[in-house]
Amino acid sequence: MSVIAQIAIMSRSFDAIYLQTTDHLRHHGCGTYPFGDGENLIARVAALRPKRILELGTALGYTACCFAAAAPDAHIDTIEMDHTHVRLARINLEREGFQDRVAVHSGKFLSILPQLSSDYDICFFDGFAPDISVFRLLASHLRLGGVLICANLSLAEFAAQQALKIELSNSSHWHPEAALEQGGTCVAVKREALSPTTLGD
Repeated sequence: MSVIAQIAIMSRSFDAIYLQTTDHLRHHGCGTYPFGDGENLIARVAALRPKRILELGTALGYTACCFAAAAPDAHIDTIEMDHTHVRLARINLEREGFQDRVAVHSGKFLSILPQLSSDYDICFFDGFAPDISVFRLLASHLRLGGVLICANLSLAEFAAQQALKIELSNSSHWHPEAALEQGGTCVAVKREALSPTTLGD
């Protein structure tokens, strides 16, 4: 079986969680949209072979499962502030057998991030809308040469969109790569050591 076929099968194995998330969105009204390009996310992550992944925005665990399947040697830290989502995500992760490799942290991004160590291979933002302060703190947790994946840029307020676009276009900080979700999710490689205070300079 080809690698492409394996990746397609892997992504479809989490269709139930994807559909559960869309159904939950209709009934809960919480803005929990599932990531729309799971197959390409899995392919990108599998090629990188990361050991540590950090995710902001667990929702019901769809992308955390994608990460865990794509990188079988990786530990994933994922943060979610909605207690209902945390509970459902933990159930889904246990059902898929990923509970030992995926830690679901319950709380706000800015509260949990300082408690986590740095040097992640991949940092993924999939919260409702990225904020520059959250983005900077997330980026500071990424190792040199690590990959940042940031969804939902279009959902940010105008000022935040502009600040994020300026930062991501800084070629001394980032090297852009092919986007996901038909251009809706940016991907960039970290070029130099950054802290929340140096980002944006």
